[in-house]
Amino acid sequence: MRTLVAALTLVMVATACTASAPTTATARVSASSASVDPLTAFRARGSLIVAIRVTAPPGGVQQQDVAHAQKRALEAALASALTKRIVGPTALADFKELGRDRAGLVERGEADLAMTFADSTSNVAFSLPYAAGGIVLAVKASSTASDARALAGQTIAATTMGEINASEIAQVFLRDKGITATVSPMPGLTAAFAALDTGQVAAVIGDRTGIAVLQRGRAEPVRVIAEVASRPFVIAMRKDATVLLAAVNSALAELAASGEIRRLADAAGFPYEAP
Repeated sequence: MRTLVAALTLVMVATACTASAPTTATARVSASSASVDPLTAFRARGSLIVAIRVTAPPGGVQQQDVAHAQKRALEAALASALTKRIVGPTALADFKELGRDRAGLVERGEADLAMTFADSTSNVAFSLPYAAGGIVLAVKASSTASDARALAGQTIAATTMGEINASEIAQVFLRDKGITATVSPMPGLTAAFAALDTGQVAAVIGDRTGIAVLQRGRAEPVRVIAEVASRPFVIAMRKDATVLLAAVNSALAELAASGEIRRLADAAGFPYEAP
């Protein structure tokens, strides 16, 4: 919480220093001229256009992300809460569902915000993180392994589903640490945990949120012994949307301080961890 508030202060100071710079708008979103406060334009419209991941996969495609429903529910609820704080109490979030490139929708000016995760390859500005997320290494509670090096020479399941390919990230993680182990790609965490339970693998590398969701129904819990890659949940905006970025960060800080983000996460069944 202190990190969120401290970072917000820096963002607000930086925004104040650049407030006189012209605002570059897009054809579909933001203000249409430098003399118009973009927040005024949003309030006149009565909404924020928000890019969000599809709530259900296309027909015939199996959903491999065990935490997909919880993630989408929190993102939708938080986007709605932010819209009401920034635009007005009667304003609504206008959702645009997309499979992967939600940040690209913002960059192209087709959405004001995108609910996503921090990714250094995206050419957008990110809000302060509002929830922890990423890829972790987990073992059974009964395992004697206390860190990744204890798994040298063993087989580790790594998921390939979703937007973050944990199998590729696992290979880099193990190589960087000088650990020789076999990475066994799995389509999702359900298959990876089944392999863990039958002894086919000694550990699982996968989505932090998904692992926390699966913990709830397990007879034997798992332990996270290492963070493989940090991918906190954030909100993307165009890089020139400095006023909107400051407003989003301010609203996120208020919602975090009041406990509202945690309440929304609990209502969504999302296993919330502060960033």
